[in-house]
Amino acid sequence: MTTKVTEKTGTIPVETVRKPERAAVPTLKSDWLFDWPRDFDRMFDSFLGGLPLAFSRPTFPMVEMTPRMDVTETDTAYEVAVELPGLDDKDITVTVKDGLLTVAGEKKIEHEDKTHHVMERRYGRFSRSIRLPDGVDEDKIEAGFAKGVLTVTLPREPPAKKESKTIEVKGKN
Repeated sequence: MTTKVTEKTGTIPVETVRKPERAAVPTLKSDWLFDWPRDFDRMFDSFLGGLPLAFSRPTFPMVEMTPRMDVTETDTAYEVAVELPGLDDKDITVTVKDGLLTVAGEKKIEHEDKTHHVMERRYGRFSRSIRLPDGVDEDKIEAGFAKGVLTVTLPREPPAKKESKTIEVKGKN
């Protein structure tokens, strides 16, 4: 069900379309330059929908969860740290295939019988992949999870010792 309310505000008629499941969205219908300060305040107030100032931050549609990742290097290994707050280790999978390290999982929304005024936390499936650098020993990769941070250790293979080799020089006859 849609309810339309048209109101003349200064020199700008504003039409507000209200749907029960969405906030009011004002649309401008004429030149707004004549009485713009007052009209701007009214438009801003209509965007806030009468919420208290504490909840006045604009809301945006939820986008896919993309965890933050740091990759560091030591003399013996690379370390990948992935922020995954609110997850348990059973919600996370770490795989290596074709030279790609993939961290995947799902953060499930907590269903509570509450009305949300602001909802900024991300939920849903996620997957992050990075190409492994040369020299990583894939058989010795380890992962640990503590305090909402997944740490994947990518040990380096010891450098192969190359002995000098003498090359025979052949003459052309």
